Amino acid sequence: MKENFIKITDNISDIYHVNIDNIAYLKEGFGNAHNKPIYKIVLMNDKQILLVGAKDFIRIKNQLYGE
Repeated sequence: MKENFIKITDNISDIYHVNIDNIAYLKEGFGNAHNKPIYKIVLMNDKQILLVGAKDFIRIKNQLYGE
């Protein structure tokens, strides 16, 4: 059985290949410094949160939710 993996590059350029089924939710928020947006991908275990840039966040959101 083939699993569906998605390539995620975090904000320090580490690359992760994550099974789509292991993504719990996506979160958009704002940091304290200059109201800069923060984009998070939270994995099912809720212990690993990947911080990504806006382009990756939108790409992953579209891939997961078809928007």
